Amino acid sequence: MKKLKDIAYDAEYLKKLNDLKARSKFIRNSCSREKLKNISKKGMRSLLKKCDEGLFESLKLKDTLSIVIAFDEILYGTGKFKSRLKEALKILDCDDWTLSPFLFYTAPRFFYLPSEGLLKYARRRLEINPSDYPYLQFNTLVSQKIKQSDISDYFKEPIELEAAFETLAYDSSSPGTKTTPFSDSQDIKIQAEIIEEVQKLNIYRLKELEIKWIRDFYSSLEPPQKDSLIDTFRAHSIHPYLRRLITQKPKTGVVIDGSNIMFSGLIEPDPLRLKELMNVLGINDLLYFPLIFVFDANADFIVKKRRDYWEKAFLRNPSVIFHSPADELVLKLAYERKYHIISNDKYREYNAEDVKIFQFRPDRGEFYLRKIN
Repeated sequence: MKKLKDIAYDAEYLKKLNDLKARSKFIRNSCSREKLKNISKKGMRSLLKKCDEGLFESLKLKDTLSIVIAFDEILYGTGKFKSRLKEALKILDCDDWTLSPFLFYTAPRFFYLPSEGLLKYARRRLEINPSDYPYLQFNTLVSQKIKQSDISDYFKEPIELEAAFETLAYDSSSPGTKTTPFSDSQDIKIQAEIIEEVQKLNIYRLKELEIKWIRDFYSSLEPPQKDSLIDTFRAHSIHPYLRRLITQKPKTGVVIDGSNIMFSGLIEPDPLRLKELMNVLGINDLLYFPLIFVFDANADFIVKKRRDYWEKAFLRNPSVIFHSPADELVLKLAYERKYHIISNDKYREYNAEDVKIFQFRPDRGEFYLRKIN
């Protein structure tokens, strides 16, 4: 089974995170003061179900006006939050655990969703027994302990941690053993050898010949065998980008403005941004290969955090170029090879009109590529 930290680099995690963010945005929009004032009984029931079935069951017999008044007090009341929440609980005659899903979806940067995954984690890892505390106190304790642990390096906000728990539950529920459609022991042995070779590959240092023979093998399989191999890749936690590279044909190559991606929205560079980018490339509509990373000449000197990852992925790597000014080389390579560019720079001073540029802005919660020209 995967560890919680490993989930941060899983494409399924990004999907879960985007789903949670979309639901949160819908609920927050539905709870604008104007919409709350005019919400119908049917609309309120839909809103409660969207938050959580348990919340719906707890409040379904309450009149809509009381719920509106309580929610308005929480979101738009004056005074300290604890006092506003206390007033809302009095109106609804419930405890704060009941409203915890509503708090999570309306303020996912501050409140944790008490899902089964979080409650188990709190008991086993954080040594917090949820039943000993009101929700608000439990939330504060969890927040304090997570900030003191290295988990906060991977999941900075409650919504990110919840996406990780959901991904972990999704992986755990996947069938562990399946009947293989490979016909005989020799086929099974070949499949095992393929898995072993794929596990040796480094997604930052891939060469066409390393991929081609595995892709050719995959192409020769029957549909049930292909499905079995893909399931085996998933079971062995083969990176989604690598899985796609083996099972699909790349559209074109891409030049990645590495220094720009590491710095965007930050005071000091974070190389883990590039790991997040690789996760996105595993689910992006266009499949890119080869990948060329271009960094400013001084990048190795200014990268202070995640040195182990940085050195393993990017130093002494034929697919990585250190050059100043990096912008000129990024554009030159893209023009010469007809590759796309991933960068948050629009290169206006270079009049870059004949090349496709895609932004990647995880600092804005955008875990996807967005075309900017």
